[in-house]
Amino acid sequence: MKDISYGYTDKNGTVHTDFGPEFSDYRLQSPEELLKSKYGICWDTVELQRELLKEYNPQTYFVVYYDDYKCPSHTFITFEKNGKFYWYEYSWEMYRGLHEYDLMQDLINILAEKHLKKCIKWDGVKNPDVMQLCVYKYSKPEYGIPMEDFGKHCESGEIVSYYIDLKKIISSIEGEKWKLKKNGYKNYIKILV
Repeated sequence: MKDISYGYTDKNGTVHTDFGPEFSDYRLQSPEELLKSKYGICWDTVELQRELLKEYNPQTYFVVYYDDYKCPSHTFITFEKNGKFYWYEYSWEMYRGLHEYDLMQDLINILAEKHLKKCIKWDGVKNPDVMQLCVYKYSKPEYGIPMEDFGKHCESGEIVSYYIDLKKIISSIEGEKWKLKKNGYKNYIKILV
């Protein structure tokens, strides 16, 4: 997987690394297509991970923040081994790797919190509302489907409950801004972890 870069392949096989209006040409790649194109978004890389981890009966999740504009989303894959729960991340580079949790609910809560924090910091979500954040457990989708159909497929899955503290998220973001400004950084969005 280390050779796969963030981007997507449209229905004509053209690779895109920018996500403008042409993102509507996106089609979900099969694991084989992803290995060939070497470009994928989280939706694609999770399907490759599903294939690579099939002996562990992995579970896949779709987290989305419903706003009036772009509905930022992320997919992630988990599995259980020896009584521990694992989140294996590839496409979200700052979290790339294998993360271990004692409880599946902790894993879900942390992922929901990280996604909402990303939506606020990077996607421009103003006045965040936890009621607009949804997590779905979804089954293997059909390859080649467009973006809208992929979203519908995920939304037809099981709704997963989570708990996050919005005040804690906002105060941590504000605290991070202050620390970076104090150190003289101007563009904190690209620097924050």
